[in-house]
Amino acid sequence: MSRLKFLTAVFLFFFATQAIYGQVEHLDSILFAQAKKQLKEDVYNKLDQQMPTFEFFTHRGEWIHSDRLPYNHTVLFLWHWSCQPCLDLFEDLDHLHGEYKDSINFISLTSGDISTSDDYISFRPLPFPVVTNAGPYIDSLGIKTLPKILLFHNNILIKILSYRDEKKRSC
Repeated sequence: MSRLKFLTAVFLFFFATQAIYGQVEHLDSILFAQAKKQLKEDVYNKLDQQMPTFEFFTHRGEWIHSDRLPYNHTVLFLWHWSCQPCLDLFEDLDHLHGEYKDSINFISLTSGDISTSDDYISFRPLPFPVVTNAGPYIDSLGIKTLPKILLFHNNILIKILSYRDEKKRSC
């Protein structure tokens, strides 16, 4: 499945889940239980919990605060400049941002420092905020592998997506 199809399916599922949340809860709990056993990441214990508060300075020189985001839905994309599967997702996220920028907050976080991440960002400009040096926040979420996409509704974590490419790689 191509990355674009994968992300499109995820977004469709995300919005459908809002409408029929109770009906898919059982299936989600089975899938998340399996994923939790495989990855053993603490982030899976944070489902249905409040997003940890943040205040970040973006690559554009803007401050963003978790309590002042304009839309009810938020996508946090967690990546690192040295993770090729992470970098491969940017084109698809650009496309999705173009479609949903007026209804979903898109924020990308990297633990990389500004100089190495800035090299990538200057080579490939991104339309949504990029936060560098976000390692402590990413750690507070319990993330161990990248890339990771976290979906929030009203600042409550409702979906965690771990992407692995066709070669079964993640970082």
